[in-house]
Amino acid sequence: MTNTLKQFIKDNDIKMTVKRIDERKDIKWNDANHFKCTLKNGSKSISINFSQGYGIKNDPEIDSVLDALKIDFVDGLSFQDFCLDFGYPTDSISALKTYKACLKNTDKVKKLFNGSLDNFLNCERL
Repeated sequence: MTNTLKQFIKDNDIKMTVKRIDERKDIKWNDANHFKCTLKNGSKSISINFSQGYGIKNDPEIDSVLDALKIDFVDGLSFQDFCLDFGYPTDSISALKTYKACLKNTDKVKKLFNGSLDNFLNCERL
């Protein structure tokens, strides 16, 4: 059984390409570098938007992107519980947009790791 993200990436031969983008349309974050990351797992692939603060100069690494997707995995989580877990106010439009972006990425992760989703979700965080 895989127990680290690095081992999971190696065992499943997951690849990623990164392209810088000017902004994200799904959430507003001005003080960051934005990327479109395409993850491939065999014949399956997904593209997600990923951001990191200006202080981080390098392009994102695959394990950091997967760690963020793991944190943001909200399968079965209501908006109210999402807000409680992540510290957002339940009357925030910004929080709702973030929740919807997490739902969208959750569906993509489920597609990408169809047969190995449990292994992915059980990996240790970075």
